Amino acid sequence: MPTPGGTPSPSRTPTPEAIPYIVQEGDTLYEIALRFNVSVEDLIEANHLENPDQLRVGQELLIPAPRAPAVTPSP
Repeated sequence: MPTPGGTPSPSRTPTPEAIPYIVQEGDTLYEIALRFNVSVEDLIEANHLENPDQLRVGQELLIPAPRAPAVTPSP
């Protein structure tokens, strides 16, 4: 049964592996990605950022869990 109020807007739902991070003065996505060992693309995707060049001090980002490195079988 549909609920009144229309379609809910997409939200950033933390996953068990994601951790919140508050943007500090001077932060860039690149620096945050390096600090947490994730890719800039993963940060953009996890936070639904439309313009990744416009971070705001105090903005909360969800930091996804780092991706496991691809395992290459030994010869």
